[in-house]
Amino acid sequence: MALELRNRDLLVHTVDVARIDWLRNAAGLLDGSYWRCTLKPRPVVDWYLNKLKEKIEAAKTETSGGPITFVAHSAGGW
Repeated sequence: MALELRNRDLLVHTVDVARIDWLRNAAGLLDGSYWRCTLKPRPVVDWYLNKLKEKIEAAKTETSGGPITFVAHSAGGW
C-alpha cells in the first residue's frame, strides 16, 4: 500500500513495528484490569504510541505542518 501511495506522489511514513514488539502488550496480562476486561490502552501500548508520535513529527516537518491523513489497520488504529 505504501508503495502504491508513493507511486501517486504522496509522502508516506510507516510506523516500524516488528512482530516481537507486540509482545510488549503482554505486560497487560499482569494488570488485574485485563482480567476484568477494563484494561485501557495506556500505558500498555505507550511503546506504540511513542513510535507513532515520532512519525507524526517527521511528517509535520516534511509537510511544513500541512494536513496529515492516517491510514491504519487492526491494532495500528490505536
